[in-house]
Amino acid sequence: MREILAYIAGIIDGEGSICISRNGKTGYYMPKVYVGMTDKVVIDFLQTIFPSQMYSAKLPSGRIIWKWHTTYSNTVSFLEAIYEFLKAKKEQADVIFEFYSNRRYFHSGCRLTEEEKNRRKRLYEKLKKLHKQ
Repeated sequence: MREILAYIAGIIDGEGSICISRNGKTGYYMPKVYVGMTDKVVIDFLQTIFPSQMYSAKLPSGRIIWKWHTTYSNTVSFLEAIYEFLKAKKEQADVIFEFYSNRRYFHSGCRLTEEEKNRRKRLYEKLKKLHKQ
């Protein structure tokens, strides 16, 4: 299993994205790990090992791109599984772990304090800067 996790970490390092998306209307932040490829075999492999969200989209060129991403509930467990093998995106994974560190706010119906909203915004901005490096 370690070899498989190392391979998956390589996919994330090379072709994936560790990000926090933001809904402009609600201010809601959603951490996720994303991979998009025209090679469906690799995406099927990810889906087999880590079942999550998988779908396809048509590119302007007419080619099909296959996409796989974690959900709000499985992002941390996915990153924990591959963390020791990440090279290029380890620092980005650390930001996601920090995002989830305040467990108090991760249950239904919990209102976020201004302090928590600002913390999430800061982490969103931090991850955006890491993507530009």
